[in-house]
Amino acid sequence: MTRNKKTVAILNFAPVYRKTIYLLMEDKLGCDFYFGDKTLADVKKLDYSLFSNKVNELKFVRLFKNFNWLSGSISLSFKPYTNYIMTGEPYCISSWFVLILNRILGKKSIVWTHGWYGNEGKVKAWVKRLYFGLTDIILLYGEYAKKKMMEVGFDDKKLHVIYNSLDYEMHTELFGESLKEDIYQRHFGNMLPVVLFIGRLVRTKKLELLIKSQKISASKGQPFNVVIIGGGEDEQRLKELSKTDDAYFWYVGPLYDEATIGKFLFNADLCVSPGNVGLTAIHALTFGLPVITHNNFLAQMPEFEAITPGKTGMFFKENDEEDLYNKIVEFLENQSNKDETRTQCRKIIAEHYNPHEQVKIFKKLCIENPAN
Repeated sequence: MTRNKKTVAILNFAPVYRKTIYLLMEDKLGCDFYFGDKTLADVKKLDYSLFSNKVNELKFVRLFKNFNWLSGSISLSFKPYTNYIMTGEPYCISSWFVLILNRILGKKSIVWTHGWYGNEGKVKAWVKRLYFGLTDIILLYGEYAKKKMMEVGFDDKKLHVIYNSLDYEMHTELFGESLKEDIYQRHFGNMLPVVLFIGRLVRTKKLELLIKSQKISASKGQPFNVVIIGGGEDEQRLKELSKTDDAYFWYVGPLYDEATIGKFLFNADLCVSPGNVGLTAIHALTFGLPVITHNNFLAQMPEFEAITPGKTGMFFKENDEEDLYNKIVEFLENQSNKDETRTQCRKIIAEHYNPHEQVKIFKKLCIENPAN
């Protein structure tokens, strides 16, 4: 489409998992992109050659702790743009200046952010109020954050839930009976249910709770197999914890091919993320795999909202391996129709957690209804 010089996206980084939404934004909005060249997180960068037009980079400068600066971003306020889509991160000091300048110059600032968690202390809450008060539109990853922001006085007309997404088109093409294989029966030599985790093996994921819940289940004559996909600094500790029951555990290691990942997800019975769930929930649900994670929403990532208890997963009492065991067994016992469960899992993704729904919101805000 014709380039829409009215819109620019100034984002902290271009992670590879956001390929589809960024390319759709370029196609449907025609906007220019400015990405930070690196970030504090260990995330793979998107290949800029996938874009039709030039992508610009801003130098990421770490100031102290989590505070940072995107060099070159402030001057963008003086360019002939009307809509500024930005990563809404108060730790990015340069973004404060862009927001202030945009307000002075009468330009629309649209921030894409986690917003409110609900566990903010007085100082952080005050800073966030000031920061988000400089914006025109706040795009949030979930209804929970919107509710929390309304509770502290933000106008709901300013708040729009945009959710999150992965490569929905590719995953949809991959999904189907062609993924069906007996990979778990071949590996484990049994027909037991398979509980899976996929993601970085780090302490914050609390995978020891999954290992302990499996041991509890096995001790009560209800064993299940555990498949762990991913790598990280916690891998060796987890292997030590599970080594007495090696026959029930499969540490696959990191996987990057989505067709292979799809087979693992499609043929498992349940995904468990004992710590924060994040995009693991979207990945699993897209391939029809229900998800269990903890119930402390103040400490969760926004993707927990994609889980409907009893249908597409469950919530267990945070840090309680006994309750995790109970929820795993309860869900597996009540899952009478796996095909229906897959349908329910994919339904929420098709309705909200995909780039096509996200770009509709961007079009409405930047093209169809450009006024603040």
